[in-house]
Amino acid sequence: MGEVGQADARLGRRRHLERQNAEQMGTAKIAIELARDLGAPQAASLERLANSALMLDPGYHKVHADYVAKIGGRKSEG
Repeated sequence: MGEVGQADARLGRRRHLERQNAEQMGTAKIAIELARDLGAPQAASLERLANSALMLDPGYHKVHADYVAKIGGRKSEG
């Protein structure tokens, strides 16, 4: 991938992250930072706690339902 393609990919990723819920992004960042200092069992427990909190957010259900509705609707690039 050329420099222009890489820059476009980075910009697209940044725009995707900007559209995400700030609470979800903050929770994910804190979980990642904490998990780095924990052993595997504790990190797994932290992941379950973070995911539970995020999935209980009322906005998550709409985002998830929209995502599931799109599955299979995309045309694959060949």
